[in-house]
Amino acid sequence: MNLTIKKYIYLTPMTYFLAFFLYQVVLIPALSWNVLSQLSLNHALMAGGLSFIFLMCVFLGWLLSKKMLQDAFNGVMSFFSLRGTGKKIHQKYFGLLALVYFVLFIASFVLLAYLSGAGTLWITDSRTAYQLYRNGVGIFYATTVSLLTLSYTLAIYGWTTLDNFLVKAIPITLVFSSFAFFLGAKSLIVGLFIILLVFYSYHIKAFSMFQVAVLFMLSILSVSLLQIVQGTAETAKDTILYADYFYTTTEFLRRFSVGDFDLQFGSVLISNIWAYIPRILYPDKPYEYGQLLINKVIFPGAAELGFSPGLLPWAAIYLDFGIFGVIFYGILTGCLLGWTHRFYVDRNVGIVDFWILLKLGGFPAFFAFFPMPVFIAIILPCLSLSVFASRKSFYRMT
Repeated sequence: MNLTIKKYIYLTPMTYFLAFFLYQVVLIPALSWNVLSQLSLNHALMAGGLSFIFLMCVFLGWLLSKKMLQDAFNGVMSFFSLRGTGKKIHQKYFGLLALVYFVLFIASFVLLAYLSGAGTLWITDSRTAYQLYRNGVGIFYATTVSLLTLSYTLAIYGWTTLDNFLVKAIPITLVFSSFAFFLGAKSLIVGLFIILLVFYSYHIKAFSMFQVAVLFMLSILSVSLLQIVQGTAETAKDTILYADYFYTTTEFLRRFSVGDFDLQFGSVLISNIWAYIPRILYPDKPYEYGQLLINKVIFPGAAELGFSPGLLPWAAIYLDFGIFGVIFYGILTGCLLGWTHRFYVDRNVGIVDFWILLKLGGFPAFFAFFPMPVFIAIILPCLSLSVFASRKSFYRMT
């Protein structure tokens, strides 16, 4: 496919972030205010105020990113991109790689089912397997998810054409999402369709702002329907209460005010290093690190049982540095979203660039469990493609 970037793109990392953030901070609290009212109103308002400050800082970062460090960001990201050769990889190789990664996904899934002890439960009741049988085999789950999403994006590049893109892309997405269902994560299933929409918006036909809003509402309905299908909710009200980001963060602020938490000055951030250490290699790896240290106090023992209630994105940095951390993290988030979007638009555009857009742009599904499989699923293939890229036969004529 000869890919070009459409003008006036509205489905960007920033609009996706804004839509999801408003879902967490405005829509869910408004629909579940009777539950929130059981908590301290002052701390609920504080959570709303900090969320507003964070959002304004994200907007500021997005604006600042236009003027600073874009070239430096492009240079760093170009290290992982294959576009530096100025040539285009033959489309049939993407299709072949999609098949290779899909076979590896099947093998990884079988290994996950065996090592987790859940066996066929991953097929008959994937949500229960996801919640109760991932402990100790997180590296295999992460690798399985990563291989599936890699195979899917390669299939979009290798098995579709621009003139009849949706005719081929929709069946491909349905097939891959059906396999994603057996991994038990709602974000992965819906996320594959979001990846499809992102590709379509950037390269086929840009959506209007109204269409983006409609798609956002449809994605919420899809997640709610999946909750009912998976048995995590029985009614529409249950699906709303399931999204407890604001509720949990409000409780965190209340517990912070009574002395259950103190500023950690960076130790929460540093503890995220544990994400890179497989439990299978170090069985004493803690179950709570990063923002899960908040859940450790509010919901003791929940992480070990496979449950980790959500928090608003600024909660962990607030535990480290207070409101100054929220401000800095908001600006950094906005800069990263802006740099990533403009990097992709400027590069015009290879599949590795698309992977960078999906990951650093904050879109769901693509390497949602990124840290552990990064070497297996990204670095080695990129290096291998770089070697092959030196051969003229690996390129197509356009």
